[in-house]
Parts: sequence; structure tokens; C-alpha cells
Amino acid sequence: MGNIGEIMESPVKAASRFGGVLLFAASITPAAAQSVLPAGTYIGAEAGFGIHAGNAVSDVHPDTENCIFCGVDEPLSIGDSAVLGGKLGVRMSPMFRAELDLDYLTSANVKTAFPHEAGSASANLTSLAVFFNGYLDFPQLPPGLLGAFRPFAMAGIGFANEDLGKISGTMGGRPVTISGISRADFAYDIGAGLAYPVAPRLTAELQYRYMDLGSLRGGSTLTANGTATSSSPLKTGSIAVHAVTVGIRYDL
Repeated sequence: MGNIGEIMESPVKAASRFGGVLLFAASITPAAAQSVLPAGTYIGAEAGFGIHAGNAVSDVHPDTENCIFCGVDEPLSIGDSAVLGGKLGVRMSPMFRAELDLDYLTSANVKTAFPHEAGSASANLTSLAVFFNGYLDFPQLPPGLLGAFRPFAMAGIGFANEDLGKISGTMGGRPVTISGISRADFAYDIGAGLAYPVAPRLTAELQYRYMDLGSLRGGSTLTANGTATSSSPLKTGSIAVHAVTVGIRYDL
């Protein structure tokens, strides 16, 4: 897990560099760059970083004898991830387009503490999400307002698969593990951004998205000192991610 910072460093630097390149391109790209994109299909790719919002963890069955948190909601922290994505889209008009987006969030460190047990635990989380997004473009703004930049807004629905690895930690000074689990849930996203035409068929974009990836679950097998027992599964609130990405679109 010590490599999470290294994993994130490259996307963050890339986003920063891309933003500078985008502004530079705005100053040198000829005014003849395509002002309104025609209807048709396009493909694209994006990369950036995702910041997970704070969360909490508790038992699915808090009143059973094998509960872990036993009615207590304990704070849960999730580290940052790199966000890598691909898209296939269709433009219906200068203002409306739709996309099928596939987004992968790299491994993030999940941490929590055990109440009354003087212990803590951590695990690795990766996410894979598929969204059907609708976009509203604003290709023709008052002259000089944003130059060749085109703002857009978007929203969509889909599903996300959360893959939580084995949870490892200590409880009362004893080493413990809790089995991991992979789970799919409903997801949605909403966001906005800026696009810039760098060639007749090529468009660069900078985008912010709020992604709700559904709730997280833990496994139901607790192992302490080599002895495995059944435990109440763990649950969290919705996994919320603030994602900033840079991307490119190519009209086919």
C-alpha cells in the first residue's frame, strides 16, 4: 500500500500538464478550428484522479451475537485513486450527445478502527463502473466569452463493481482478518467540463464528475489467531468520489 502515492502522482501531474497544454493550444490553434461538431459517433479516453469522500462502517446485523461494531457507526477513510476510462459516444445534434463510459479506479487503501477493542483494520479497494451518460454541450456562446472553449454538463446512471480485498488488522491485541467480497450496485454520476477542438476531428476536454458508486460490503468470515468464525457482514454508506480527468475525443 505504500505505493498508492506513487500511483496517484503520475495522473495528478498529467492532469496539471494537460491543463497547461490545453491553455497553450487555445492561444495558438487557428480560429478556423471546427466550431460545431457534426452528428455521428466518436471514441475517447480519459485519465485523472479520484478523491473518495469520508464514510462510515457498521454491521449489517448489529443485534446478533457475532456482530463486530454492534450498533456503532465507525468512521471509515478511503484513499485516493487514479481514474482511467474509455468511452463510445454518439452525437445527435450540436447540443446533445450520449456516451457509454467505462471507468476503472485503481487500488485505494480503506482504513477503520474497532470500537472498544483498541484495534484497527485496513484493506484494498478497486472499483469498475459502467455509466450511460447524457451530455448537453454549449457550442455557440456570445463571441469572446470563452473563445473556442465549449462548456458542457452531463449526468448518467449505471452500475459499479466494488472489489474489497481481505481486511487485516488487530482486535484486543490479536491479529485478525475478515474475508473480502466483490459486489455490484447501482451507480450514478453528474458533472461538467470544458472541451476544446484541437483538430477537425479531435477534441480535448477537462472534466469534473461526482460519482456515487453504491455501498460497500465486507465478508462474513472473521479469523483470529488462526480460528475462523462467522461474523456479521460489514456495510458502508454510498461510496462517493470526486473525479477530475483530462481526455480526448475522436470523431469517427
